[in-house]
Amino acid sequence: MARIGLFGGTFNPIHVGHLTIAEEARLSAGLDRVIFIPSGDSYFKDPRQIASREDRLQMTRLACGDAYEVSDIETRREGPSYTAVTCRAFREMYPEDALFLILGADSLMEIDRWRDPGAIFDAVTVLAFTRGGEDAAASSPRDMRSDIW
Repeated sequence: MARIGLFGGTFNPIHVGHLTIAEEARLSAGLDRVIFIPSGDSYFKDPRQIASREDRLQMTRLACGDAYEVSDIETRREGPSYTAVTCRAFREMYPEDALFLILGADSLMEIDRWRDPGAIFDAVTVLAFTRGGEDAAASSPRDMRSDIW
């Protein structure tokens, strides 16, 4: 059984902070693989203010190089990208593996605004990472399967 981290985001642009979080997740959770998943159309962001899905996918591939995998599952899909749909798709692709969704703690605190958050927690374990000075543990949803670093 592999331990696979799924790291989705707009990546507009991808930067060293994203790569640092991916590496921290890999090391602290003992992940065998980390897969970056650039979003297609974000339903939280104005599409006029982000690069095209193709450009963001290519930027992510260039930034990840051979260190991490990159999936085009969301950039191939028409319409808005929903993490719940993507998590279910990865659960179907990797039914025997342990899947972990890598998030910033700020995203975890807003997950109730996402489409079908229950499906996310049914499909994966969430790994939430704080930025310096954040105290996500104090406001963490205790009824959800998540770990905060």
